[in-house]
Amino acid sequence: MERFAMMKSVETVSREPIRNLTEADALLDECSFALQFGRRFTRFVEGALGEGETVTQTLLKSLQTLEGLYIRLEDAYRDAGVREALEDMDDPLAALQDAFFVLRRGVDRAVGTLSEQAALAELHRTLATLALDADVFQAAASLATRGETKELSLVDAIDEEVRGASIESLAIAAGGAFACASSVAALKDEVVGELARSVPLAVPLLDDFDHASHQYDELAAGALSALFDEPGLMLSRRRFFADVVDDKIGRYSLLGDKDVLEEDDSRLENAYEKVLNHAALRAALNALPAGAPRLALCRKLAADASNAVLARCTSGDKVGALGALALRRDARKLFATLGGLLPSEESLGEGDIFRATLRPELEAATAALALLCVEAPSDVRTLRLSAAGVCRGDVRAALGMRRDFEKNAIAAAVSAAAVVESEGLV
Repeated sequence: MERFAMMKSVETVSREPIRNLTEADALLDECSFALQFGRRFTRFVEGALGEGETVTQTLLKSLQTLEGLYIRLEDAYRDAGVREALEDMDDPLAALQDAFFVLRRGVDRAVGTLSEQAALAELHRTLATLALDADVFQAAASLATRGETKELSLVDAIDEEVRGASIESLAIAAGGAFACASSVAALKDEVVGELARSVPLAVPLLDDFDHASHQYDELAAGALSALFDEPGLMLSRRRFFADVVDDKIGRYSLLGDKDVLEEDDSRLENAYEKVLNHAALRAALNALPAGAPRLALCRKLAADASNAVLARCTSGDKVGALGALALRRDARKLFATLGGLLPSEESLGEGDIFRATLRPELEAATAALALLCVEAPSDVRTLRLSAAGVCRGDVRAALGMRRDFEKNAIAAAVSAAAVVESEGLV
């Protein structure tokens, strides 16, 4: 091993600041391969000659020397690479992706050495680089206020509920935060998780990387909330909610038995287009990565629309049978439109085998619509409501919105309904 000219190069380079990342990267690749080859050859020699032989001890000593030099050079490469990536923030998303590329490259290379010490050392130093007070997290946290006059990071803005950043900045911040969260999760699942299966000392790192991943997830969720609560978008959302509950959209309470339910466009869908076409939301859809981040946004939109429909099913002016059917038809069309925004299965990544769905967010509203549209209160017993978490109070509120149902019939239906034994939130 000592005959490798590469070892002398590693020792020389590791003593000086890195000036050329490409050359250092190539040297580290050679060093990683040499360590891997040395480990495999040592195992072969140990099997053939035994552990106590002079040849084996000499090999181990050379490997330990090279290993120490490798770890020192990998540290310098990581620090210089991340620093250089974050210096150019003209394209902040690309800068963050470059920083995580450097981190992931170092981790993969360290694991490839077959040295537990090198792998664990690199993982511990990567965790330090991902800490809240380190450059990577601070760069992601400051995206929303980059170019603004005030010195306030996204973390502070979220904590203080300040929403002063521009729509474009908030969209970039959300995209950057989600990209960081995805990269940290990939490190935990694809590297640390695999290493922990064969290296017991790596098991505690699972919790450490899980904590780091959670911090970036919180930043991403906060960034999305900041964007979703942009004043103009929030006003549109609140106006939609109020107009639905007040029956200004659809006028479902005015539909009587003599009216005809035509296949018109969904009035709920048309009204919600003001939310979907808002500049803040369009910016978010364009800035967020196609996979899980877009799914998170779709779920927030679904919960938003679902809450409005649920509130209309349980409060406001009472409706007849035709009004209930019209409300359900329009709600279904709105929900279908939101489902069309979901990311493809391919964009969710190889690890996600489930199909993207908004069912959890829409389940309560869907159950309320089913209750509202029964032909008679007694038909409630045929509905599977307990799976949706529907309670007796919810059944009472929904059936009570039908002006053509008698109170005694509603009371009997509530008692007979197969629901969770609780009065519910309604």
